[in-house]
Amino acid sequence: MRVNRFHCRLLILLLFLVLNTTFVFSFNNSKDIEKPPPLPASYDEALKEMRAFIEDQPLASSQPTDDLKLSEDILKADACLGGSDWSLYFEEEPNDTPAQANLVHNHHIGDFGYQIYGTITGHYTDMDYFRFDLPTSGMFDVSSFWSNASTFHGMNLEEELLIGLFNSNGNIVAAADLYGSYGAMFRHFQVRLDPGTYYLLVLQTDTYKIILVGEPYVVFAEFIHDPPNYKDLHVFHKGFGTTSPPVGTHHYIQGASIQLTAGPAEHWVFEKWIINNQTYQNHRPSITLNAHTTATAHFGLTDYVKDHRIRGSNRYATSYAIAKSNQEHSDSVIIVRGDGPGNSPNVVDALSASGLAGVKNAPILLSHPTSLQKDTIEAIEGMDAVHAYIVGGEGAISSDVESGIQALGLSTSRIREEGGDRFSTAGEVAKDVLDLNGSKTVIVAGGTALVDSLVAGPVAYQFGYPILLVGRSVPEATERILIEYGIEDVIIIGGSGVVSDSVEQRLTSIVNGTVTRVAGANRFETSLAIANQFFSDHRKAILVNGVSFVDAVPASTLGAPILYTRENRLLEGVEALLFGKETFSVVGGPGVLSDEVLYYAYQAVFQ
Repeated sequence: MRVNRFHCRLLILLLFLVLNTTFVFSFNNSKDIEKPPPLPASYDEALKEMRAFIEDQPLASSQPTDDLKLSEDILKADACLGGSDWSLYFEEEPNDTPAQANLVHNHHIGDFGYQIYGTITGHYTDMDYFRFDLPTSGMFDVSSFWSNASTFHGMNLEEELLIGLFNSNGNIVAAADLYGSYGAMFRHFQVRLDPGTYYLLVLQTDTYKIILVGEPYVVFAEFIHDPPNYKDLHVFHKGFGTTSPPVGTHHYIQGASIQLTAGPAEHWVFEKWIINNQTYQNHRPSITLNAHTTATAHFGLTDYVKDHRIRGSNRYATSYAIAKSNQEHSDSVIIVRGDGPGNSPNVVDALSASGLAGVKNAPILLSHPTSLQKDTIEAIEGMDAVHAYIVGGEGAISSDVESGIQALGLSTSRIREEGGDRFSTAGEVAKDVLDLNGSKTVIVAGGTALVDSLVAGPVAYQFGYPILLVGRSVPEATERILIEYGIEDVIIIGGSGVVSDSVEQRLTSIVNGTVTRVAGANRFETSLAIANQFFSDHRKAILVNGVSFVDAVPASTLGAPILYTRENRLLEGVEALLFGKETFSVVGGPGVLSDEVLYYAYQAVFQ
């Protein structure tokens, strides 16, 4: 009789709850460790380290969903068909530190499989450590999910479970990521381990906190020890296509001759194989397997898909590429700061530049704050500009940069208030806009929540609305503009965490017209809300990385809504909005928004 998977999980969960309330199940806690290993001892440290590892590793979750595959034994256990092949274990608290880790496997030689049942206990920061002592090398295969997966499916709560594997030196060796659209519930990793002691850490992330406290989870842990004289071939691919052998881990007798093949999917082309750090241009290389080997097939997009990417070699060159895609030449350019300490985005003075770009019909070019970069020089000369508007004081764009621009033959004017700040700079830019177009509508954005505010740029550019900034209150510089220019209507960008309700009330008391707020639950949804509010009939959309967001500044001059998405994932809301568009552009190179994101966007618009 075939067991229904949902009912099986329910029965296991009920058994787990009954046993936990009736009997005491105990691990052999590893109290015999003389000195605990240097593993993460705090929740924040563990969460940060595991997230950083996942972001830096080419995990299976970056592969197309069709290629995702749990191991046969894991699927067997999940379907409750594994029976006697799997040992059942229940967590024993406290196991919040390495010294308290539940000892699951203690030096037994051979293959094993465990179904481990645990709970996020007491508080969302609960950490559950499980210890495995391995006398031999082999492949460790782990997957996990919330026992109540059917309750959480589709609510974006599935991603709250996180698992990581650490060695006895305290180094992370694997961490689990959400498994694409495979039921939106599994996390999975597969890693080769040498003999030694390892610690499996299970925790809940910090997005929703108390919602999942007390919820049970299941971890399937399987270990296949190395048979003698066998070597592993790990096959991956980047981009979309097929490989032979398929993506996964394959075992071969040492010395075996393997024929690799790679075939691109539609709209993709084969680029290369990288096998143990060596590059092969042939799509059918032959290798002799004398050691554990990793082979990755790289596929790139065809040129007519890549034409939808606007990019340069860096953020300064990208701003020039955006300018050239929009207009061949311009008498004026607007210069704004493009980065701050550590090359991090620092675009506070640039927030207000979009409205000025609209009324001046001028591109926005990014500049280094203290030196005129060659890419910025090329951009200025390439636009045939004769005048440059510099937004911000010398702390944003130095006098050396201004002198360098003048040496190129351009006149310059600096828009700022002497001794002012970001609020007064925005006010000075607003004056230039309002003096030219007499608009009675302004945009108000948070002066500290840069990423939310930047998506207002296309609205400012398209409709000629200046952008004013506020903090915890309405600054004098902002209030002065509202009163002196008789502003009637205000558009607030962002939720109450960005522009507070008290600030909204103050704005309402100043203007005679309406105060309207456009916001989403986060930066990504705010970008969608703006697109739907102001560009519902617009034929084009612009995709920008919502984390590394500096490209949103020059992209505002493209006159189309900016949609934030993630580097390696096209968000569902963005994909849904693209279905109604005629074309799109992705801003930045593959390191900013991946080819996979570009491909999915292309599919949404044109397929």
